[in-house]
Amino acid sequence: MDKSVKLRLRIDYKAMKYFNVYNLKYKKKFFLYYIALIVICVGAGVATIITKNYFLSVLFGIFAIYLIYQLLNVEKIIDRQISSYFHVNRPIEQNIEINDENIIITSVNNPERVITYEWVHITSIHEIPQYYFLFLNKQPILLSKDEQDIIEGSQEELAKIIHEKAAAKPYKVVNKEIIHGDVTFDYPDYDAMMNNQDFQDAEEVETEDPDFDKAEEIKVEVDNLEDVEEAGNPEPEENKEND
Repeated sequence: MDKSVKLRLRIDYKAMKYFNVYNLKYKKKFFLYYIALIVICVGAGVATIITKNYFLSVLFGIFAIYLIYQLLNVEKIIDRQISSYFHVNRPIEQNIEINDENIIITSVNNPERVITYEWVHITSIHEIPQYYFLFLNKQPILLSKDEQDIIEGSQEELAKIIHEKAAAKPYKVVNKEIIHGDVTFDYPDYDAMMNNQDFQDAEEVETEDPDFDKAEEIKVEVDNLEDVEEAGNPEPEENKEND
C-alpha cells in the first residue's frame, strides 16, 4: 500500500525566518563569500598603505567593516525584511499531500488552486529540526515537522517517504539549531487594516471631483445570449409585435 501523508503548512514569520537563515548560511554559504571579500579588502588595504595611497586604504577599511557588520548581523537583517513583509501581508496557509508519487499543494483559502509536482521534479532535499525543504532547483517547498500540523498520517510516515526519496537525490541534514533568538511575531489586525484602507479609498472617491469630459462608456460583453435570457432580459420590441 502506498504511503500518504497530509499536513498543513503556514508560511508565516517562523517559516520564512528558518528558510531564509538556512538558505543563506547553509545552502548558499554566503559567509564564505563575505569572508573572501573581507580578506581581499584587508589585503588591498595593506597594499595601499605600503604604496602610501591612504585614501584607497580608508575606503577598503570602511568596506571591510561594513562586510563584517553584515556578516555578524545577518539574522537581524532578515528579521527586518520579514517583519516589514508581514506588517502588510497575511501568512499563507496551504495543505500539502505527499505520497510515493506526487506532492500535491492546495490553497486553504481557495481549494480550487491545486499544484501537483512529481518527485522527479525535486532536485534536492534539505532537513533541519523544524522543517524539510524540498527544492525544485531554487524554488522551495516547506514541510513542517510539527506533529500538530499533521492532518492525515504521522510524522514517522512523512520521514519514511522523505528518506526513501532522499536516497536518490542530494540530501543534507543540519541537526543543530540554526537560529539564535526569538522566532515569534506579533501580527497586526489585518481585517482592521483592510477596513481602514477601504474607508480611506471611499473617502478619496467621494471627495474627488469627477472629470466627465474624460469619462468613457463602459462596454459589457455578452458571451452567451442564453444566459442573458435566463437572467430576465426582455425580448426585443420587434418580436413582441410579430407575436
